[in-house]
Amino acid sequence: MFVAVALKGQDVKQQGQETLRYKCQYCDKRERTPALVRRHERVHTGERPFKCHLCSKTFTQRGNLNAHQITHVKMPPILPSTSKD
Repeated sequence: MFVAVALKGQDVKQQGQETLRYKCQYCDKRERTPALVRRHERVHTGERPFKCHLCSKTFTQRGNLNAHQITHVKMPPILPSTSKD
């Protein structure tokens, strides 16, 4: 279960121009949104919520699943060149 912790005062850290208000419940990592903390916390929990419907491989991020799905697209074989230069 995810619990977003909004911090006040000296517990808030700055990263460039952005305020890092939300802290990982497992370590000291801070992020600017609850969604980014949730994504980071998968490192600790092992949660892999994105599953390929073709091979059942799982991923921690949707973008990694999308990149993986390209591997299932049939590509025409590359034939050796027959030209004689």
